[in-house]
Amino acid sequence: MTEGPVGAKAPVGLGELESVMARAASPMGRFERYLPLWMALYVPSGPALGHLMLGLLSILATIEYAWATGTQIPNPTNF
Repeated sequence: MTEGPVGAKAPVGLGELESVMARAASPMGRFERYLPLWMALYVPSGPALGHLMLGLLSILATIEYAWATGTQIPNPTNF
């Protein structure tokens, strides 16, 4: 091995280069292996959560309006 410009050991010869590249090529991690599954689960869940949050925000706005005006909050079972 020879010294590189920054003092690091640089591989000399094809055999050493192949061994360095073999060590650098690590197997895929769990996240990368299951990335299509993550995408299939989380992409549709975004709009679904947005739809649920819209309902929750509507309820909170009703409560806030009722509190600010002093009116009674409607009973959700009587809709």
